[in-house]
Amino acid sequence: MRCRSCGVGAWQPMAPTPSATSAFVVDSLETPQWMLWRTPSSSWAWRLFPLPDGGTRLVTRLHAVYDWHRVSTALWMPLMEFGDFPMMRRMLRGIRERAEAEHRRRVALSVDSAAR
Repeated sequence: MRCRSCGVGAWQPMAPTPSATSAFVVDSLETPQWMLWRTPSSSWAWRLFPLPDGGTRLVTRLHAVYDWHRVSTALWMPLMEFGDFPMMRRMLRGIRERAEAEHRRRVALSVDSAAR
């Protein structure tokens, strides 16, 4: 799992203006196997599993703790929960498309260099 600035302590912005409440912080990682991001109220884990056919499976888990002392939580929590599935699906498809495109690019480069 490669990232431009994924060292422990790096911020992974989730908003145009990142802050301690709107960005995940890289909590821990073991390249290229797994990475854990956190905020004060949630964590997001990423794990790569090698497959027998040479492929790789990416599994991600998001855990959020809601502040039930705030009245607004009851309003936006269902939006977050139901909105998470399509967002996560779209994001994972994008990751898959980029990974497959990179794989095709590398295969083409190795074929070109072998033909020379």
